[in-house]
Amino acid sequence: MSMMRTAAAAAGLLALAACQTSGATPSAAGDPVVAVRDGQTTLRPGQTVAIALPSNGSTGYAWSLADFDETVLMRSEPFGQEITGAHPAGMVGVPGQTHWRLVALAPGQTTLIFNYARPWEAGSPAAETARFAITVR
Repeated sequence: MSMMRTAAAAAGLLALAACQTSGATPSAAGDPVVAVRDGQTTLRPGQTVAIALPSNGSTGYAWSLADFDETVLMRSEPFGQEITGAHPAGMVGVPGQTHWRLVALAPGQTTLIFNYARPWEAGSPAAETARFAITVR
């Protein structure tokens, strides 16, 4: 009986390690994995990765996602949606977060690169860049 418990515990730890990422939040079945900014996130096919970046649309700045390998990850919802905290109607300058979710499709690697810039300032460097390395196994 003790040997069965040890084997079950080992199997549970291996399963948890398989869906862990370097510093990312482990998820229960069906819950999204929170991606690690400037780090590595590892997923299994079918898992969802969630990314939230601080934003303030009233400044004119917006996050945009550069091309990524769509054979590895598929867009999901929300995708690029800015959500602000509660505030009085008509109040401007309220900070929020822009959210993305992507679903792991097949084994592979891709890097998600987000640029925070004003769309009308083409050619100007982004005010901020965020990178997320994603591996699907």
